[in-house]
Amino acid sequence: MKKATLSPALVLFLLSPLVAELLSGSSPPSQFFSPLLLILLLALYGSGALICRELTLRWAKGWPSLLILGAAFAIVVEGLMAKSFFDPYWTDVGTLGSYGRWLGINWVWTVQMIFFHALFSIGIPVLITNVLFPQHRNEAWVSPRTFNWLAGILLAATIAGCLFFNLYQPGLGLYIIALLIVAILVLIARYLPARMQDIMTIRETSLAAPYVFGALGFVATLAFFLINSLLPLTPIPAIVTIICVIALASYVLRNILAMSGNGSRWGAEHQIALATGALLLLVLRAPLLEWFPGMRNTAGMTLVAVIATLGLILMGWWVRIRLHSQNRI
Repeated sequence: MKKATLSPALVLFLLSPLVAELLSGSSPPSQFFSPLLLILLLALYGSGALICRELTLRWAKGWPSLLILGAAFAIVVEGLMAKSFFDPYWTDVGTLGSYGRWLGINWVWTVQMIFFHALFSIGIPVLITNVLFPQHRNEAWVSPRTFNWLAGILLAATIAGCLFFNLYQPGLGLYIIALLIVAILVLIARYLPARMQDIMTIRETSLAAPYVFGALGFVATLAFFLINSLLPLTPIPAIVTIICVIALASYVLRNILAMSGNGSRWGAEHQIALATGALLLLVLRAPLLEWFPGMRNTAGMTLVAVIATLGLILMGWWVRIRLHSQNRI
């Protein structure tokens, strides 16, 4: 009798919405687990994450292409489905509906969400799943037929969300521009070199310890949220805020490349530490969302933080045990 095993496709399908929507507090438990919204989130995030991962594998590409596809996914979710890139009154946009708004686009919010989704909806869930299933990281996780189904589900969810989730209509021109940018990003991802060092090579330092990667992930995520939360409250022009976000991303990327031998020397323990550091900020933030709820029902976010903490601890423990076993062979 064949032993049942957990599918990496299922893990990624669930992990993407759990991180990007539930742990982030964008959809707290009272919303996340409502049947209709849960179906929509799984259809969007689960399908989107698997599609990005499978395209990267089919094209024999690497992290550059995956993150570019993550940026395209952000435009699908926030631009075409939720329309938060354009709606100045969208619930989560807040002051960013006026700060940096130009030509019908919430520019600061748009840049923020593109980076957020590329990393937290796509990049980190794929990284974690790869680490949990190292024996399957170079294999297809879904069949061609399932891939086509996922593409259809993502399309249907996007159209349904566009029609019924947010009634704001930005105009046909902005829809067309968003679709064109998605297509361009997919083409860029298709033809980018597979390795980051083939795009840019950074002078290497010695391989950093895992905790250094974890600290970098935490500090970078903290800086990302502070820039997007505090600078819009000051007289600083929106373009400066956008430049700060891009500069932060560039700084973090250069440091990751330098500390990892341009991506050739770091292992599972370094990668999982980086992801854990980034997620730790969301974990620490989650109880605050419940204790200071504002106008939203954020009950249960403390429990989400506790469960996420246990999950991160177990994941780190499992990686160390596996590496220790490999070193003994």
